[in-house]
Order: sequence, then structure tokens, then C-alpha cells
Amino acid sequence: MVLAAASTFLTDLVSGLTASLTPLLVNIAIGLIGGLAAQTMRWVMARKAIADHEYVKGVVARLYDAIVIAVKATQQETVADIKAASATGRIDPTVAAEIKAQAIARAKAYVGEHGISEALKIFAPDELDRLMNDHLESAVHDLRVTERQCAADS
Repeated sequence: MVLAAASTFLTDLVSGLTASLTPLLVNIAIGLIGGLAAQTMRWVMARKAIADHEYVKGVVARLYDAIVIAVKATQQETVADIKAASATGRIDPTVAAEIKAQAIARAKAYVGEHGISEALKIFAPDELDRLMNDHLESAVHDLRVTERQCAADS
């Protein structure tokens, strides 16, 4: 009888503990799973941000490279001849605007339709035009500095 009473007592104790601990254990498990899910989501978002940043840097770098090539090619093929033919050695502003438009068109051709469409996923059309124009001005400036240094060295 004592054994039966002890067995009943233990059964009741385990049942009571199980009933009172189950919600607590479930809440702890949910908290752990939620915390793990949140950490995983933060990690995924950080990796995506890094990938997006690298993607944008790559697109801008390809645009800049295309513009530098276009500026150098235009300088070689067009600008030098026009300056040499000019009495003042300067280019008329309207001609300069046409040359600039040709260089931008050449850079866009180098990048291709796919490259431009990828850039338009990042930039609005007016932002892309402004970015390309700014890169073109920078490349022209760098080219002028290099020409001056070469002239000074010789």
C-alpha cells in the first residue's frame, strides 16, 4: 500500500510538473527559435546589402571604364584634329557639345544595351545621364592633366 501511495504521489507530481512546465518549455522553445530566425534574417540581410553594394560598385566601375575609353578614343580621333585645324587651338562650344554627346554615345555603346538596362535598375534615367556626364568631365580633366604633364616633361 505504501508502494502504491508512493507511485500515485510520483505520478501526480510528474503530471503536475509536466502540466505546469509544458507552457514554460514551449515559450522557451518558441523564443529560441524566434531568436535564431531573427539572427539568421539579419545575417541574410547583411549579406544581401554587401552583395547589392558590390553590384552597384561594379556597375559604376564599368560605366566609368567605358567613359574613360570613349574619352581617350574621341581625343585621339577627333579632338586633336579639330584643335589643330582651329586658328586659336580651341574648340567652338557647339562643336564641343557635339563631341561630348558622341563620347557619351560611344561609352553607352561600349557598355551595351544590357549594361545600360542594368544601370537603369539602379539609377533613374536623369541620374544615369548626370553620372555619365560627371564621369566624362572627370575623365577629360584627367586627360588634360596628363597631357600637360607630358608636355612639361618633354
